[in-house]
Amino acid sequence: MKVGILANIKKNGSLDVVEELLNWLSEHGHQAVLPEELSASLRGRRKGCSPGDFRKHSQLVVAIGGDGTILNAARVLAPHDVPVLGVNLGTLGFLAEVIPRDLHRAMGKVLAGKHTIEERMLLKARIGDSGAWHYALNDMVIDKGGISRVIELHVWIDDHFVGSYKADGVIISTPTGSTAYSLSAGGPIMNPKMRAIVATPICPHSLAAPLGHRSRRGAQDRGGLGSREDDLQRRWPREPPSAIRRCDDGGRSPADLEAGSCRVALLL
Repeated sequence: MKVGILANIKKNGSLDVVEELLNWLSEHGHQAVLPEELSASLRGRRKGCSPGDFRKHSQLVVAIGGDGTILNAARVLAPHDVPVLGVNLGTLGFLAEVIPRDLHRAMGKVLAGKHTIEERMLLKARIGDSGAWHYALNDMVIDKGGISRVIELHVWIDDHFVGSYKADGVIISTPTGSTAYSLSAGGPIMNPKMRAIVATPICPHSLAAPLGHRSRRGAQDRGGLGSREDDLQRRWPREPPSAIRRCDDGGRSPADLEAGSCRVALLL
């Protein structure tokens, strides 16, 4: 089997875990697939590949780090339906199922088919009709950026107007992400197996409550967000500054969002 490896190289001990996994895979007749950045950080000469080749050739991905590494893996792999096994080097580890000392035993079970797969819903969003699509396992956030006043946001579901928020922004969360930023802003906790989306306003200038929308199985639900401000920013969580885009379109900045079109499989 071709096993892709993603790792947070900034975490202490992550490269040691990667080296141990590489040796284990080689001893058991499996092939490792490494992204270029990770291969360049390892001892010896390891061949790396482009993001496209990584997605194409990986039959299973081991994400070594913490929940943030798994969230990144979900973005990298969407919508290729490749299962992800999380190895926790962090502190929380809500999504990471394995600790380093149990990795070899866990890999043996996974490669022998002695595991279960839990599917989690992803969000897919873009700004404007021609913007690039982005994916998220936890949430996507539209906020006011650096301005010191609230913005007005209008929400649609399947072309039906739902309501407006005057707030610092709004968090669009999956059930998996309902225990992250959305929860801190007063949003509800949802069962991670649900097919639902919650829109949680950030510091609303009203008594607005979080909005939940449950999706039909297999449905391609579409949502929309618009703002009258010309200084609206979109922030994707845990992404570098290059992922922040300012929308100066003269008064209306629509953002399209879909759910149900992509998924990530977590190995348990």
